[in-house]
Amino acid sequence: ERSGVMAAGDLITADWQMEWRGLLFGPNPYGITEVQGLADLPGLVTADRDRLRAHGQIAGDDFLTGRTVEVGFRIEGSSSADTFDQATALAAVTAPGEAESPLVFQIPGVAAGTKAYLNARVRARSLPIDRLYQVSVLGGRFQFYATDPRLYSLVQSTQTVSLPTAGGGLPVEVDVPATLLAVTDSGSILVQNNGNFRAPWSFRINGPAVNPTVRNVTEGLYLGFNITLAAGEYLDVATGPTQRSVILNGSESRYYTLQAGSTWWDFRPGETEVAFRAATDTAATLTVYSRSAWSA
Repeated sequence: ERSGVMAAGDLITADWQMEWRGLLFGPNPYGITEVQGLADLPGLVTADRDRLRAHGQIAGDDFLTGRTVEVGFRIEGSSSADTFDQATALAAVTAPGEAESPLVFQIPGVAAGTKAYLNARVRARSLPIDRLYQVSVLGGRFQFYATDPRLYSLVQSTQTVSLPTAGGGLPVEVDVPATLLAVTDSGSILVQNNGNFRAPWSFRINGPAVNPTVRNVTEGLYLGFNITLAAGEYLDVATGPTQRSVILNGSESRYYTLQAGSTWWDFRPGETEVAFRAATDTAATLTVYSRSAWSA
């Protein structure tokens, strides 16, 4: 419990449990009988093309489609009336047409057995009433669909780094459109993705800063911005999965400030060095928000 409010996943305390909109599945009264789709790879969209007048195909990129998850469950109430009440509560939180919400789970063998989630919507619900209902037992299943198929760690990593400390000397030209002072302090952090799939991320740059740049040193990529941030101003950048955005002070788009040659990237599995740079040495900071991600 955080400040009196339960966060998604707080109800899960052991393996073989799932949580959806405040209902816990695993122990009674909502026992899990089967889960399909979490340990499976989602479908693929492939860009392979047939060769002309030659055998085989030309290899293209493969991308995951959305993910379908089906959960079988068994309600065992203390009476038929109690079973009915539990079924009514379940129906209330599995209505179709709602926005995506976190489906949190802790299942051995999935997402390294950690507490993880995906954002999903209910697409189908089956709650047949048969003879077992007379003895307070009701079985059924429901289907979730997630437009982003990745499974994310429930724990978000937050790291903050300042610009490098200037050590004097002449400006040094680097392979991004910025001029940096000689560096004695690295101004870098190491971001760890403990999953098995590339993970989107977001970051905030707090001014003052002139033409700030965030570099993926490990893979030789960068995101740079032609903008001057005053003290107290901040730039929020999201890399996905629904929309890439560059927002000034929480409301104003500054996507057009993206420097030529910038590349959007996701954090690959393992360790990535991220460096914060700018055209001038100021008290600016970079805060990186990331989660580990799995394909299954």
